[in-house]
Amino acid sequence: MPRSILVLHGYAQNATIFSKRLGSLRKECGKDIELVFVDAPHIIQPADLRANASQTELGAFDPADGQPRRWYDVYRDLTRAIGLEESLMMLRDILKQRTFDGVFGFSQGAAMAALLSALLEKPQSYPPFLTDAKPPHPPFQFCVCIAGYKITDPLADLVFNPTYATPTLHVIGKNDIVVLEE
Repeated sequence: MPRSILVLHGYAQNATIFSKRLGSLRKECGKDIELVFVDAPHIIQPADLRANASQTELGAFDPADGQPRRWYDVYRDLTRAIGLEESLMMLRDILKQRTFDGVFGFSQGAAMAALLSALLEKPQSYPPFLTDAKPPHPPFQFCVCIAGYKITDPLADLVFNPTYATPTLHVIGKNDIVVLEE
C-alpha cells in the first residue's frame, strides 16, 4: 500500500498548478507514494494580488489551470490570517475522510502544513477543529515545508506554543526573496 501525503499549494496556486509544477517529483514517487493535492478554499481575484506580486503569482492566472487560491489573507491585516479558520475546517473535513502519513507544503501551503501538524498534536487547543470532541485524524508521521514560515495569527501562536513534535523538514532557498532565512 503506498504512503499517502497531503499536498498543500502556495499562494496564488491551486492543486492543478502545483501538481504540474511537481510533475518530476510525482514521477519519481511512482506507485510507492500517493500525493493528494487539494485546493485552498479562498479564490484570488486579480485585484487581490498585492502590488509587488512576483512573476510566479502573476503567472498563475492561466484559465486552463483553474482559479488561483489562497489558504488565508495576510495583506489586509498584518496581525492575523483572514480566512485561516475556514481553511482549517476544510482540511479537517478532508482529514476525517482518509488517513495521510504526512503533509507537504510550499510557501503559504508550508505554513499551513506546519500549523496542521501542530494542531493534530494538540487539537483541543482549537475546539472547532474537533469532531464529536475527538481529533479528525492522528498526528502526521512527518511534515515537509518548502519555503515556509510561521503564520502571523493568534491561533498559530496558541498552537505552536511552545512547539510541536512532528518530525519536520524545512527547506529554504538561499536566494528566496519572499521567505528569508530566520
